[in-house]
Order: sequence, then structure tokens, then C-alpha cells
Amino acid sequence: MGQRPPDEREEGINFGPLAIGDLVGISDLITRMSAGRGEQRLRDKSPAYYKWMYLDNPAGDAIVYSAGRDGKVISSFAVAPKLVQIDGRRITLGKTMDMFTDPDYQGIGLIKRCTDLAVDCALRGE
Repeated sequence: MGQRPPDEREEGINFGPLAIGDLVGISDLITRMSAGRGEQRLRDKSPAYYKWMYLDNPAGDAIVYSAGRDGKVISSFAVAPKLVQIDGRRITLGKTMDMFTDPDYQGIGLIKRCTDLAVDCALRGE
């Protein structure tokens, strides 16, 4: 199987770890992705929630990688730390969460790239 042809939607996309300015963009993306699903609201999607979950989490900082274009977050993947106790030992695990890609950019591998970057970072212990 050969490579797929270039897609103009890929032009100008930047990938990187979480920056404080991304919190509003992540909140906006996730809120837009869950729009139209009625009044059901499983959890807060505000920038303040993501600041707490990703940066102020008592279990430690999350590993978050996003794709952005023209100053807008268009895809994001996060691994948040969770503290558990197993056989009396306290262990920090990573829980994958918040895997979203803007519908206008789906199908070009953005979430895979964000996931690969986050997993590589976690495996390096960063």
C-alpha cells in the first residue's frame, strides 16, 4: 500500500505539548464536539476544569499533546495521572482521556500523531 496523497488541510498544522494558552482552545474543541447531544453533561468542560485536570491535578501533571492551526486547537490527546493503591502501595497510573479532532480535520491522522507524541513522552518519563 502506498502513501496517501497530500491533503491541503495538513498545511500549517503545528504539534506540541500543552501550553497554558491551549486550555481555552481545548475547552472550545471539546464543547463543540459534544454539542447537539441534549442537556446531558457528564462533566465540566471549562478551561478552569482543564487547568485543574492537566496542571493542578493532585496526582501530578497530565501529558497533553495538541495539533493547532491558525491559533486554534484542532486535535488533542491527554493522559491524566490517577493515584491508585494496590497491595498497600500507592501507584500513579496514566488514564487516557480527551481524544478529540475537529470534524473538519478528521481522517488525516492528527489524533494518531498527538497520541504518539504523548505516549513517547510518557515512556521517556517526562
